[in-house]
This record gives sequence, structure tokens and C-alpha cells, in this order.
Amino acid sequence: MAFQFELDEEVIDDNGKEGLIIGRFEFSGSSPGYLVTFVNSEGLPFDQYKSESALTKK
Repeated sequence: MAFQFELDEEVIDDNGKEGLIIGRFEFSGSSPGYLVTFVNSEGLPFDQYKSESALTKK
């Protein structure tokens, strides 16, 4: 299965938050997923797993 996004690519999630892809994973028989770093309202980074369908290129 091919990944749509590359590592270190800037993306926007389905909630409108901008983030940076820091990891990719694939489960058997499912769509690719990504580990994305976001910055919260206090300016602190946090990581969150997102499915490919929840992301668009910035």
C-alpha cells in the first residue's frame, strides 16, 4: 500500500489544525495512518495518530 504523505510533510487535519508528519504506519487490510505533531493553544507540541482520510496537504 502506498503512502500519500511523506515524512516531514505539513498537513491539515479534519479539525483544521496544521501539523507535521513524523511517522507512518500501516495495519493489515486498513488504510495508512500517520503520527502527526501539532502545537496546542499553549504553544506546546503534542503527537496524535491520524488516518490518511483525516489529512490533507497544506
